[in-house]
Amino acid sequence: EPGPQPSTIIETPFEPGLNVLGVLRLDDEPGSSFFYIERAYRYQELDTLEWDESFIPVITDAKVQVQGMDMDDTTTYIFTHDTELDSIRGQVYTDSGFTPVAGEQYALTIEHLDFPSLTDTTIVPDRPAIHSAPVVIDQTVYFELVTTTDTYLYDVYLISASDSIRYRFVNYEGDGELPIYFNTATGPGDTLAIHIYGYDANLAEYLTSVITLKPQTYLELMTTVTGGYGVFGSVNVAKMRLTR
Repeated sequence: EPGPQPSTIIETPFEPGLNVLGVLRLDDEPGSSFFYIERAYRYQELDTLEWDESFIPVITDAKVQVQGMDMDDTTTYIFTHDTELDSIRGQVYTDSGFTPVAGEQYALTIEHLDFPSLTDTTIVPDRPAIHSAPVVIDQTVYFELVTTTDTYLYDVYLISASDSIRYRFVNYEGDGELPIYFNTATGPGDTLAIHIYGYDANLAEYLTSVITLKPQTYLELMTTVTGGYGVFGSVNVAKMRLTR
């Protein structure tokens, strides 16, 4: 139930800045890491009745740098706005030659003439792994997922030709093994795929944050970055196939 009405209205000052969704992704596709950048804006700028084509908050001329912080690799990677990917993945910044390394810490710096510099860091989680080969008995797929302390959230998918099932859990236990069970309607000879996504602390917080607006309820701003808004994190992806 809603609490008592506030006696005063507290005005929260608006701080102009960059709003970023940045993901370092370690999988089998080099260059899959990306950044999507907008400027933060007041809700009054939005036309709630009709889309205004002149309202374009996307930032395409920022300087995006990701630097390795390992003593053996302090390379600075430059992510550039890729116009060829606009129609496919949106207006994103990419670096086709960049592949993050598991266990490595990376520092992000985004600079723009009109806004404060935005910074953050992430540590890429270990590659998700299973303890032994998955076991398929009747309509049940079973395996044990190896969990690690640097992975704060897992998404586990069982994918067939006609369906996709997701199991999400927060990793409170750190290092260990977690039994995973899926019930599937597939039959003998069908090919199944298991995709496992392991997220760092930043993306775990972002993906599990409350985004539903509730009247008369205070919702804390969800951001992991300094000098702006949004999230910068990393995910490690493992994919495997099995035949029933």
